[in-house]
Amino acid sequence: MSKIINTKLSTIFPQKSLPFSFIFTKHYVTKFKTYYKDNKFHKPYDNIGKGNLTIKPKQSLQPDGKNADMRRKERKNRRYKEFFVKNYVNVNKELLEDFPQWLKGLRLNKYNDCFNGMKWQEIIHSDNEKLQKLGVYTVGARNKLLKVFELFFFYADDQINIALHNHKTCDLNIKEITWEEETKGLLYVAGCSTFQDDSLRLFIVGNGLNGTYLKQRTILANGTIVNILLDSWGIPLGIQPNTISPISQKNVLFAYVNGTDGKIDLKNPLQQDTWAGIADEQGNLLYRVLLMKNNDNEINMFGINIAHQLVANTDTFIYVYFKKIGMKCNTIEWKLYDDKANHIGKGHYDLEIEIGCVRSYNTKPTLDGGFLIAWSVTATSPSHKSNITLSPQVKNQVYAVFLEPKSAIKKTAPFVIFSSAIAHEIKILACTGSVIGKGFNCFLQELLNKKKAQSYQINFLSSGMIHNVVPIETQIINKKSAFSDDLFDIVGIPLQYGGFLLVSSSLRQNLFNSLIPINNNTKISSILDLFQADGTLIKENFVEVVFTGGACMFRNNTVVLTGFSRNWWVSYNFQTLSTFTIDLPKFHDDDNGYQNLNIYSSYPALNEENIDITKETPQFRLSLTYRGNVEKSGQGSIQIFQADNDKYPRLTIPANLINLVNENENFTKISVLLLSSTLNIPETKYYITVDDGMVETSELAEPLPGVKPAVWNFTTKKDLTIYSEQVNVLLRFNPDALPHFLKDSDETIKIIKYELSTFLPVNFERLSTSKWYYDNGDERSYILLPIQISPGNPSSLRLVSDLNDLITNSQYTNMKNGSMTQYLDSKYGAPIKENFFVQNMFMLILVGCAVMIVGVLYVAANIRDEEARNIAVPQFALILSDFSLDLLFIVTHSKDIPFLFIPSLIFAIFPCTFNLLWSIYIIIIEAMQNEKFLLWFKLNHAIASTFTVLASTEVEVLSVLNSRAGGFKVLQAPWSNWADRMIFMGSAVGFVIEDVPQFIIQVIYKLNTASYSIIPFLTLVTSSLVIFHAIVGKLYLGIVHWKHHYKPNIEPNEQQYEVSISLKGQDKGMHAQIIESDVRSISGEFGYIEGGQDNETMEVKKI
Repeated sequence: MSKIINTKLSTIFPQKSLPFSFIFTKHYVTKFKTYYKDNKFHKPYDNIGKGNLTIKPKQSLQPDGKNADMRRKERKNRRYKEFFVKNYVNVNKELLEDFPQWLKGLRLNKYNDCFNGMKWQEIIHSDNEKLQKLGVYTVGARNKLLKVFELFFFYADDQINIALHNHKTCDLNIKEITWEEETKGLLYVAGCSTFQDDSLRLFIVGNGLNGTYLKQRTILANGTIVNILLDSWGIPLGIQPNTISPISQKNVLFAYVNGTDGKIDLKNPLQQDTWAGIADEQGNLLYRVLLMKNNDNEINMFGINIAHQLVANTDTFIYVYFKKIGMKCNTIEWKLYDDKANHIGKGHYDLEIEIGCVRSYNTKPTLDGGFLIAWSVTATSPSHKSNITLSPQVKNQVYAVFLEPKSAIKKTAPFVIFSSAIAHEIKILACTGSVIGKGFNCFLQELLNKKKAQSYQINFLSSGMIHNVVPIETQIINKKSAFSDDLFDIVGIPLQYGGFLLVSSSLRQNLFNSLIPINNNTKISSILDLFQADGTLIKENFVEVVFTGGACMFRNNTVVLTGFSRNWWVSYNFQTLSTFTIDLPKFHDDDNGYQNLNIYSSYPALNEENIDITKETPQFRLSLTYRGNVEKSGQGSIQIFQADNDKYPRLTIPANLINLVNENENFTKISVLLLSSTLNIPETKYYITVDDGMVETSELAEPLPGVKPAVWNFTTKKDLTIYSEQVNVLLRFNPDALPHFLKDSDETIKIIKYELSTFLPVNFERLSTSKWYYDNGDERSYILLPIQISPGNPSSLRLVSDLNDLITNSQYTNMKNGSMTQYLDSKYGAPIKENFFVQNMFMLILVGCAVMIVGVLYVAANIRDEEARNIAVPQFALILSDFSLDLLFIVTHSKDIPFLFIPSLIFAIFPCTFNLLWSIYIIIIEAMQNEKFLLWFKLNHAIASTFTVLASTEVEVLSVLNSRAGGFKVLQAPWSNWADRMIFMGSAVGFVIEDVPQFIIQVIYKLNTASYSIIPFLTLVTSSLVIFHAIVGKLYLGIVHWKHHYKPNIEPNEQQYEVSISLKGQDKGMHAQIIESDVRSISGEFGYIEGGQDNETMEVKKI
């Protein structure tokens, strides 16, 4: 004993030779210094060098090498050690009650004020952080107290332990609430589930002569009770007891029996096939799935499969079973399903034993989204052939295996957590996980013989390492055979604030087999065992609770048990049912409101108000501080919800985007950046959730719990509204959305508007749209949808910014949850569809400048020769502009609308070819038949060639050659009436085969595109002007030509002349016969006059 004491004390007083030398030496030196200081004395060496040297003589040493001072110190140390052992090792309860004296014994009485108003039972549970908060700022004092606390727990006897926890346990008092069902027959509560909104849901099953009675009883947090009959489910034998668990936040999972294919089998009243069902809070049976077709020997008389387990974990559930019970029952199997009852996968494990059987097993969800399966096996090894006289050896082992999150695949190979060669059998009472990252605990019972059993708590890690094996004292004994009708069933409940509760009742699993006549003096009891996390039994109560259904726990550490009324046995009144609530102690009080012992603080803080709304991306950073060192597990996420619109999270932040910093050995901070669209509504309540298992302990790599909904709440502050005009935004949907638009575009657009108004959020009436479009070019399979956002609060520009954030980050935002918004193209975002004229202002200015230049040229031409046909200048500019823009449109935009590409090419190439050939034909024929034109042509063949080529755009370009625009003499080609008619006819044909089709193409393009650009716009404008000019101009010309359809080539009164021209620098001359009216024209055209300059003469003779 003394060795153990010295070992423990050495952790407090770490001296190798004398455990208490440090305290006494320090105390003595402190008093010595005080004495010298108060009496203004000096130490002997203080006078060195001051001329007044004083040397203290040495004390004489005794034969043992010690002087008087040393002996005095030893006596004090010895007396203090005896005092410490008497009062702190052998805990002095009377001294504890006088806590100031208890502190004085540790020479820490100066910290009395830090603990005013506190009981020693509370103080003894303080950790380093709490001591610092209380005002014990000195590190040495805190360490000394913590070591003494640890020593206290190690040596405190049972009586002190009970006193220590009495202030917390409240003697496990039970409150009973009873009610009576209005039906006849046997009734029982099949199970219960609690939810995050603090509601309790019970399922009541009755098997009477008139059929099955099934009802859901919901007790809301405000005390309101809602009853819903579930006859429509068509379950012949109701819900199997103890298979109920919450799934997907507000739904419940349960098992039941039915016939094949979900139909009642009239030939088999037991309906043996096992099914799973999922129902919502309104009592609607949402999903069902066949789990297994059972054999007769696997169920009891009420259709209850006692060898199967059904357990949910967030949004998945597992069905664990084995098919055969007997000498070869060594295979355990499981199936995994999602929260819509879709099969995910299955697995199994075959035990490598010759003869053996699984005797018990237990399945529990893990914080990372997986499952723990533990099972006990009794294996019998046959006698060796060489010595058949030896008895077969029996070996009992307990195995455990962890499954991957949301998968049926084994995360670890099955490993042994307990083994015994002396036990008759090992039963698993219950398994549960730690809420503070200390691994998992299984409560086992080793049955040694018919009268003796030993219970254990096995603490192990998910890595397979056995952390601790603790023998526990409990009155819970299971001596029944595996999966028998009389199975003594146990429920293990991990408590929110540390510790475990074991609840046992012989009626829980197979209640009807125990309902046999008993005398009025018999009371069926349940056993409640409350344990600390280390396996210490704190309290054990035998209670008059007829525990038949299930057990569930609220987040405030209140446990609910279901069963019959306590007095059911007096009159066998099975219509009176009860719930039993137990307020359990909190072994740790420092959860700081997060309902998670591992979290220290956060930003925003709990229920903090006036938080700035997020305005830029990224800008707002939220953080969460954990106690100790933690690491990211690589799984889970952080989600932000709007409290009044929390069907879907506004933002989901996966583990890879979470920043983690170990600030010191005591704290770890995780932080994330939010999008501007996350907290975008002023004066609005939000809350944040953290997935279980998102972080794990650095030391043990064990998952830690997260933060549940509606716990981490905060409110944004009021913000000024900035007015903005209506904004047009363009959305693009990927090809998967096309069938929805083609099937019913109006309904699809309505759904899109509803989802956008929900996810932004914004008033539905502020969103408007009329038509959808195909996107342009190679991305034609995408859908474009313009959305108009009208002015209001929030501002239109803010909503567009948020919408762009939500779409570009749709894999993390609520947009991925919409039936139509899930198809939005995240790469495209939500660009603002700006005003066309503002967007293309520069190009429009350039076009305006070009028009002004044409106008200036027209005015200049009029000034120079006002009698000329100067309108040809803007006419020629319009024709060339139209042709140029047509070419640009074909090159840049003709593929935007695929079905317009080929027509655009056809109605560009074919008209140009026709115009060119027609123009060449006119020039050639005119030159052959019109000598005047031939003379002009010879003099201006370059100009004629140029305009012939330009006439390929429009035959009417040839008319410019005789317009004399701007007084240019070269533009006075003497066209004949025939040529004029040909030009008119060619332009009329071009109007039909070129101008009209191109105008139609431009109109179709405008109607089929949502993003209209400057080139198609200008092309449509010029085409419109050409059409208008052609209609008006050709109408007038047609009237003129057909009114004067014939005009003689030579007037009777005109005289003919013969002209001979000698050209300068050339030996050639020209000779032609022309009429009198042309003489002036030719003379003026070439600047020649009779009797001109040398070598440049023109001779005109009358004929």
